[in-house]
Amino acid sequence: MRYVVVYDIGDDRLRARIADLCEAFGYRVQESVFECDLEEKGLRELVGRLEREIAAIETSEIGNVRIYRICKECQRASMGIGETEKGAGGDPCIVI
Repeated sequence: MRYVVVYDIGDDRLRARIADLCEAFGYRVQESVFECDLEEKGLRELVGRLEREIAAIETSEIGNVRIYRICKECQRASMGIGETEKGAGGDPCIVI
């Protein structure tokens, strides 16, 4: 299943760790947007690791991470405009 992972993190160190983590699971399509093709086990692992990273930060303004599941029909109906490289799995990037 394709997932789009996006984040808005204020803390520089946490943002870098979240980006590294997302790159381990998927393909960066924008500065804070990743596409990941994951089975259920991979999704659970990604979510667990993201939760641990965020829980380790002691600040009141952490930000957030959102994960959107993209079905096959939605993938086919999606498009990119401008300088869109190939996304995960060789499909066109999904723009949200």
